[in-house]
Amino acid sequence: MKYLCQAIITILLFFRLNVEGFEAHSSSSFNSEQFFSKRTIQSTPVLFQELDNYIAQHNVENLLKEGTEFCNRKFIVATYACPQAIGNHMHEFLNAYAGAFITNRTLVWKFCTRKPCQLDSEQDCDQYLSRLSWIASYHTVVRIWKEKKCDGDTNEYHLIPQKFRFQSIKIFMCCGIDHLPFSFLDYGTHELHELHSLVLNQSRLDYNHRRRAHILFDNGEDFGYGVLLRSSFRFKDVVISNNNRSLLHGLSNYHDENPSSKAIQTTHDPHQDILYIGIHLRHSSMDDVVGSDHGEFYCMRELIAKYNPYPT
Repeated sequence: MKYLCQAIITILLFFRLNVEGFEAHSSSSFNSEQFFSKRTIQSTPVLFQELDNYIAQHNVENLLKEGTEFCNRKFIVATYACPQAIGNHMHEFLNAYAGAFITNRTLVWKFCTRKPCQLDSEQDCDQYLSRLSWIASYHTVVRIWKEKKCDGDTNEYHLIPQKFRFQSIKIFMCCGIDHLPFSFLDYGTHELHELHSLVLNQSRLDYNHRRRAHILFDNGEDFGYGVLLRSSFRFKDVVISNNNRSLLHGLSNYHDENPSSKAIQTTHDPHQDILYIGIHLRHSSMDDVVGSDHGEFYCMRELIAKYNPYPT
């Protein structure tokens, strides 16, 4: 239940953080004012200053201009896929991005080719999601690494194998992930908010990296992951417009079914179809959970009330 709400909130934050508009930029240059509302930036100015500095240091244009200093970089490989299971795959990417930001490694992207991603292709994904161009691809970086004859293995070191993923939070906290020596590091498949654990007192980070973890997550883990999503990807216009239309239609019908709510003043026909929201109950056992409710409906009501564009 908790992670369902987190996934929904992260997506809603994507839209909420950009209520003042967005213009697509083909350049790999990045400035927070291009992608976030002024109100959002002013609410957490330190985070967005750090984000701008991180991307200025690690964007692909910088990598292409570097000489031998390129060989001193250390990289985090961030894997993603869509449209199938987009929530799981994007959280895998965002956890890698969070770790890269906190430990100040260079983020590089790689499209998932594992078995769970075989129904996806980069071409299909591009119909729904645009990756921002400041992020270098793993394959581009490996090519430059070899051209410059840098020392070190270009194969990713997989920190946490799949069979240990349920112990990942303990592993992230225990062992000083900010000082791992590997040139190309892949944290593994983590589909929740595992990297948020780095703000906990038990996590072993040096002072500067602990500070960056707190800067990223001081406004809550959902806000932090929402900022990471918004600074690395953009949903295509057709997705945004369809989403907005569905939400407004659903809220309109909600008002017609509940006239006292005054949520939206509308003359919508109450006999038309209403918006149905399917709730995916995530569970790790094989037991049947059909019909169970552990707060999921309360969660949905709270989210709809919180993000209602026509508050009472």
